[in-house]
Amino acid sequence: MFLNYLNFTLKNMKRNASSSLILLVGLAIAVSTLALIYSILTVDKGNELYKYPDRMVINDRSHRWKKNNNWWTSLNYKYLKQVEASDLIQYATIFQSSSHERWVNKENVKSRIMYTDHRFRDLFNIDIVKGRFYTEEEFLAARRVILLSEEMVEKVFGDADPIGKSVKIYQNDHEVIGVFKNVQQTHDRFSFDELLPLSTDEHADRETDVGQSSYNYRQAIVVKNVSDIRPLKQVMQEIADNFEVHPEDLKLQVYPYTLYEDTFTRRARLDGETLNRDNYNILVSSILLFIIISSICLINIINLKSTIYLNRYLEFGIRYSFGAKATDLLTQVLLEATLFGLMALTISLGLTSAFFTIINQLAVFKNKLFGINLNLFLLISAFVFLVSYAAHLVALLQIKNLKPVVLLKGV
Repeated sequence: MFLNYLNFTLKNMKRNASSSLILLVGLAIAVSTLALIYSILTVDKGNELYKYPDRMVINDRSHRWKKNNNWWTSLNYKYLKQVEASDLIQYATIFQSSSHERWVNKENVKSRIMYTDHRFRDLFNIDIVKGRFYTEEEFLAARRVILLSEEMVEKVFGDADPIGKSVKIYQNDHEVIGVFKNVQQTHDRFSFDELLPLSTDEHADRETDVGQSSYNYRQAIVVKNVSDIRPLKQVMQEIADNFEVHPEDLKLQVYPYTLYEDTFTRRARLDGETLNRDNYNILVSSILLFIIISSICLINIINLKSTIYLNRYLEFGIRYSFGAKATDLLTQVLLEATLFGLMALTISLGLTSAFFTIINQLAVFKNKLFGINLNLFLLISAFVFLVSYAAHLVALLQIKNLKPVVLLKGV
């Protein structure tokens, strides 16, 4: 019996191969859009780099403004130290980052260096595979030590053990004391290949209140409770309101945010400019595109299957005449829906993988590593089979009231 069902299914799919292929590709495009939405919503939260993603507040932008005079930079070190005094904070770290280049065996090796304090690992999971992290004593003494990622070690030292060796950062020798495992860096503020003590940075005015280069620091905070996020933001701005800024007579505005807010909400500064324009616009556009493509695919699959079923009245009528029951017809349709879903799933996974490979290379996604994991696979599978079964069953409903005599009309 099953072979008969399968034979009918394959013959009917062969008759409508071109139309079915177009719908399969359309459904795969809808799935790829759904996968992008899911990844945007989960890639930061699921990133193992963050120890407390739900309680993390990022304070990395300041706006010194007065009418048409605007300076859009990072934050002042002393201001950040005042914020750290709040009793709402469980952990806090100050950092800054920059690009770096060095020549190794006549090859230009580019990297992203990050200056941090010794508390960086309180907030971030840095997996030390060899050596150690710098201590508070080394930080306070401004010892020129450094940790490299596994990828950077391979580029600079090859197979040699880097511990105890020296590398140059802006012409200064730094002793390699540790190697950390490459991390998934999904936020451009936390993109790094090398870690150094913040006390060894090149800005001599780090401890001063004024000076253009003193606004060069960023901060990550973990609050004690999620409910403390809003009060902490208010504290941050209250401190900013009373902080003397450079140049004089300007107001300091800060824009702290959570990982959730960076994706789900529109963050705008005082003059209306959207701070997370790319993240927000891409998410909204992807949702709208998914709704449009999915609706078109579902409607067209239903229309195609309805046309196919109505054109098969002779087949159905003959099968009824020879004793077939409604359950047999339903089984036939479910088998067709299953095979259609399997083909759609195969094409969707291939197209989504290729899609992720491309968007991972785009500048806007340069710090987001998209890929198909188990949860995404289950989501894609559920969506594909839901659409397939729904379309086939809706099409079947359109002929469910036809009697064998009607089906055999003209025979």
